[in-house]
Order: sequence, then structure tokens, then C-alpha cells
Amino acid sequence: MNSFAAQVSAAPNNIELIRYSGVSVMRTPHIHNGYELYFCPESIVQRCVICGTSYEFSHPAVIISKPYTIHSMSSHLECPTDYERYVFYFNDGIQKEAPELSRFVSGESMGELFVLDEQCAAYLKSLIDTSTSYDTPLSDSELSLFLSFFLRRLYALTPSDKIISVGAADFYISEALRFIVEHLCEPISAESIAKRFSVSASKLERDFKSAIGISSHEFLTACRVGEAKRLLRDGKKTVIEVSQSLGFTSETYFYRFLKKHTGKSPSEIRIKNKPDIDGGVLWER
Repeated sequence: MNSFAAQVSAAPNNIELIRYSGVSVMRTPHIHNGYELYFCPESIVQRCVICGTSYEFSHPAVIISKPYTIHSMSSHLECPTDYERYVFYFNDGIQKEAPELSRFVSGESMGELFVLDEQCAAYLKSLIDTSTSYDTPLSDSELSLFLSFFLRRLYALTPSDKIISVGAADFYISEALRFIVEHLCEPISAESIAKRFSVSASKLERDFKSAIGISSHEFLTACRVGEAKRLLRDGKKTVIEVSQSLGFTSETYFYRFLKKHTGKSPSEIRIKNKPDIDGGVLWER
């Protein structure tokens, strides 16, 4: 199975802003079922992967990705560097405050890459630093207003030829990803997915490979592994309850599944209650 990680958490009812600092070399892509805005204000060599297509750049950048977009962003694998970046997680509701986003939301591409000059990047960074410099964190409504302002300034200050559509993919593949994630506890096969979306199984697999670089079965397996890790580390369910919630017919089969795909038993995964260091399944949201 190809190296792949599925980060799928519930679409946030609120908005999150997280600041990261240090080295980031994400070897495996991931997904969310909400939107993500990634902002790096520094001029370093970076690599992002959107729906199986790789993009490399050495300028400050913003990348916005849609729900169920396979993506990763990191410094270049051959020269990992300490750097600062900010990530917003949000849902469709932000369009009411930032209508500039509507064109992207309704478009066919799964992501947009903003090529920023250093002056623009410094200005956008100052907005974030100023808004988060107080001891009292922003409320959800305040953060929503701030993100809408940030998006409006981003679109206003970036020339149209510096906003690049990335990760174009067939719409039904995005919906197929959503379907798989929302039905992990059910018996799913390439044939059943293909039937639901009125395509042949062979076309489904070709489109999966083209859009995200792996088969539907590999994606399903990665999602089940990711959800199993999240539930086990959460500690609220027993191993039997976790296995049943993921559609496994027996605890023994669940044990063998995890051993095959992670090299660890359920109890070993439960003990390691932190994200994978190598950019594996990142359930930190």
C-alpha cells in the first residue's frame, strides 16, 4: 500500500487558527472535511501535493484547499528548514463574510495557490500577530470576522495572475471520498462505490489513481487505520467497541488489520497518545 494518511475530523462549527513553528517534512498527504488555509510568510523552498500533483516554490504563499482534498505542505524533503506557518480551519459559513471565496468554492479546482511577495506576506503576518498578541484569545465570532477580513485583503492584494488553481479533480471523486469517510462502518467495495456514482469499477479506480494517487481500497484502508488510531488514543471506547464502530466482525480480525497496517497492536496504539512524528495520521485538531 502507498504511504498515505487520512486526517478526517468533523467539519468545525467554529473556526480554528493554529500557529506552527519548526521543521515540517510531511511525507504523507492527509484530508479534512472542512476547508484549510495554509499561510507561510517565509521565502523557503517548499513542496505541496494537491490531489496527487506536486508543486514546488520558494516564495511566501497561501494555499486554500477544499474539503476532502488530498494534500500536504512542507519544507522540501532534501533541505528541511525551521520556519513559521499559520493554518486556519473553517467551513462554508465564512462565505457570508468573505464573498471573494465564493468563486473558488464553486469552481472545479480543489485548491488555490497564492504567490505572495515579501511585502504582502509581512503585512498578512502582522495582521495575524496583532490579532493574537493579547492574553485573551479571540472568540469564535471574532475569529470568523478576522478570517473574513484576512481573506478579503488576501484577494485584494494578490494579482489575479498570481492566484493559481491547483489540484483539479472530477467532482464525483471528492464526493466519493466523502462517501467512504462517512460509511467506514459499512461493507464498502470499489463495485459498490462505482454503482453509487454511476460509473464502472475500472473507471472509478482510474479516476481515484489520477486524482489522489491511490486506489479506493487503499484510501478506505487508510481512513480505517486513521479512525482506529484516533478512537483508541481517545480512550473513550474499548477495543471491541472501536472494532465494531469500524465494521469489523471480530476483535481478532481488527487486531490483525492493525498489525498488518501499523505494526502495532490496539493496546500499543492506545499508549502512544500523540501524533505520528513522521507526518503520518495527524489527529491533532
